[in-house]
Amino acid sequence: MEELNSDWNGVPIAIETVLIPLITVGNIVVIVTIVTHQHLRKASDILVINLATADLCIGLMALPFDMYVIIAQKYFNALLPCFLKEFFWIFSLTSSVQCLFFISLETYCAIIYPLKHFKFITTRKAVCAGIFSWSIALFFSVGALIARNEWEYHASICSFTPTTILIVIHSLYITALILSSAFMYCRVFAARVKPTVFPFDIVAMRSRQTHIKKAKTMAIVFFNFLIFWSPAMSYLLYLTVNKHTASSVGAFKLFTLLASSNSVNNWIVYMCKREEFRKIILKFCKRKIRNQNDGLRVARNGKIFTVNNSKSRNPTTQ
Repeated sequence: MEELNSDWNGVPIAIETVLIPLITVGNIVVIVTIVTHQHLRKASDILVINLATADLCIGLMALPFDMYVIIAQKYFNALLPCFLKEFFWIFSLTSSVQCLFFISLETYCAIIYPLKHFKFITTRKAVCAGIFSWSIALFFSVGALIARNEWEYHASICSFTPTTILIVIHSLYITALILSSAFMYCRVFAARVKPTVFPFDIVAMRSRQTHIKKAKTMAIVFFNFLIFWSPAMSYLLYLTVNKHTASSVGAFKLFTLLASSNSVNNWIVYMCKREEFRKIILKFCKRKIRNQNDGLRVARNGKIFTVNNSKSRNPTTQ
């Protein structure tokens, strides 16, 4: 097999150089915003933290190791970074799918059963669901790399062939979660047309309307995930069964970069569709600007004026 053209290597490196800071900064802002504001620490937002953390794994782990493999391939063996890159790709993919499933389940219960929702879906259960997601993701990512038939490192792309049973189980598990999530979102928007609560039940109606707004946002995140990740998942399964060819390397990198861009798309959707996030970010920016203006001193007529929050100017002699 021929080595990959070095001119092509510069393209994914340039794209990943842009993606890494965007993924890192955006998802850190989402996590910090939820953690530092108590009214956002609800079950659905705890699951959003888990999803943002999975995106951070791509930005801080998978993409840097991928860049390292591309750059270091000509100088020395990059099998260990290759190993870590594959580990974090499988880990992030599995944990993201599970988080999206639990978010769709929480949304389904909130809209179909608005009065019983707070009894069944609690913050503690959301934390347990997050721990379960990370545990299963760790099991599949470690198992896929340990229970392997052979390893191959070639032309800036590393391949491994796990046991057939593990491939089938992981593929069926991911597919089942995706189909279940899609079914629940269909039921949610069908219930939006046919209300399941009485019109005079004001508490239930308000709760239902609030969760419908969140459901729209998370449905966008879910279906964007399918659009961005489906080519990479399908092609990765194909490359696992078949041996790599020189022409397959470029397609594989293209699909993985498309999947990585979903981690940028997620936090942009949160900022655009969730009013709570927009208000908090705008409030933070205004506070920073106001704090800078508090110490502003304007020299006028030989005197110094201090600008404060009340917009009054108190002259002080030099």
